[in-house]
Amino acid sequence: MSNAIDYVSWRGDLSFSSDGFNEVDMLIFSELVYAPLENHSNPFQTSVCNGPTLVSLFKTVYPKPMPKKTSYVFRPRYDLWCMMQNYRRFAEVRLDRFISNFEPENDKQFAAAVFCCNINDKRIAVVSFRGTDSTVTGWKEDFDMAYKSPIPAQSDSVGFLNSVLKTGYDEIYVCGHSKGGNLAMYSSALCASPQAIKAVYNFDGPGLQKSMISSETWEKVKPKIHSFIPESSVIGLLLVQGTSPVVIESDSKGIMQHNPFYWHVCGTHFVETEDTTFSSRFLDETLHDFMETCTLEQKELLVRTTFEIIEVSGAVRVRDIAKGLMLNLPQVRKKISSIPESDRKVLADALRIMAGSGSRTMKLLFGKD
Repeated sequence: MSNAIDYVSWRGDLSFSSDGFNEVDMLIFSELVYAPLENHSNPFQTSVCNGPTLVSLFKTVYPKPMPKKTSYVFRPRYDLWCMMQNYRRFAEVRLDRFISNFEPENDKQFAAAVFCCNINDKRIAVVSFRGTDSTVTGWKEDFDMAYKSPIPAQSDSVGFLNSVLKTGYDEIYVCGHSKGGNLAMYSSALCASPQAIKAVYNFDGPGLQKSMISSETWEKVKPKIHSFIPESSVIGLLLVQGTSPVVIESDSKGIMQHNPFYWHVCGTHFVETEDTTFSSRFLDETLHDFMETCTLEQKELLVRTTFEIIEVSGAVRVRDIAKGLMLNLPQVRKKISSIPESDRKVLADALRIMAGSGSRTMKLLFGKD
């Protein structure tokens, strides 16, 4: 089955003036922002539709070819940029603005770009928010969503979108994958002019807090939201979506389906399926049950303690956590033993609720007493 890379090969010879935006284009914009655009400039800003073309940026953004054994996450994104050199659809796109704020001391990982297309004399901006990167800081901020709103990246997303709204584009689209999808929805709901936004695309991004979903600001932007999740979605079912997402077929399994380059594409659309898988629904019910039962204090303590232990490992990237914990096992044990007795009780209660949530979900799904 075809995917987003195949779509570029098939549709790449047509400019956006010849054939306008579709949902697969928006996914590609959501993935382009993951490239190391910091290699070009940080922050970077220019006037409307006057930035460098993506083709001209390629060798700066990727100064060295990626090894053939690059991970399944990063390789397709690199291949996408390589392909653009030969296909006018994305080669003519300009990068008008880019910003990256990485502040471990503030648990902040935020990056966003404005891609500009001149379509039939209209200056159209696609605001793309980067999702979670491979750093511990990025993942910590994601977990903070369980008990905190706004997280630092959400606050930055509103400020960034407001600055774009003042710039003078004729149309504005907003998109993002993973945490980027959450930021796309959050910023669109809280920006100064939600009526100026043409559409919002969320690709397997976590939902929002209940208080946001029930607000008047959300109601204004809700009809513009387009959410997509793979059939075994995990990330895209966290918190409250506020809309009914489109479920997409994927070649991968389980959590690996979060990688959108495995999603099935037919023509200019994703291949839809009727429902998520059993495992996805089971995890969704378990997580929601846990989130509903736990207090904010329990959620915060669980997240904070987990990442304090990870910090002892010295890991900067998620892939280094396990190795770091083993190398620093005495310090890890010391950290765990230093947890106050009152906090241990709160943590124990949270873990019991988590275990109970799984049990109650099984009863709900199978109708057992």
